[in-house]
Amino acid sequence: MTHRTRIMPIAAAAVAVGLPALVGCSSDSEPTQDEIAAKCLPALKERPGGDGSKPAECEGLTDDNYTMLIMSVAMDDLGWFDDDGHLDLPTTAP
Repeated sequence: MTHRTRIMPIAAAAVAVGLPALVGCSSDSEPTQDEIAAKCLPALKERPGGDGSKPAECEGLTDDNYTMLIMSVAMDDLGWFDDDGHLDLPTTAP
C-alpha cells in the first residue's frame, strides 16, 4: 500500500511561504530572496549532473535557502514527487 501525503514540493513551499519570512527588510535596488530563488531554481535544474558549482543566478541567496533549493531539485530528480507535486513514497506494511 502506498501512503500519499499531499504537500507542495519543497521549492514551491520555500518560495511561496518560507523565503518571504527570511527576507526581512531590503532596499528596492537589491533583489529579494524570492527573486533570486526564482532565477536560481531553473539554473540548478539545468546544470549538468555531477556539477556541484553554485550557479551565478544563485549568488545572494542565504546558505539555508540555497540548500533548500538543492534538496528540492535532488528530491524531484529521485522521483519523490508525482506530476502534481504530491509526495509519493511507498511505505512498508507493519
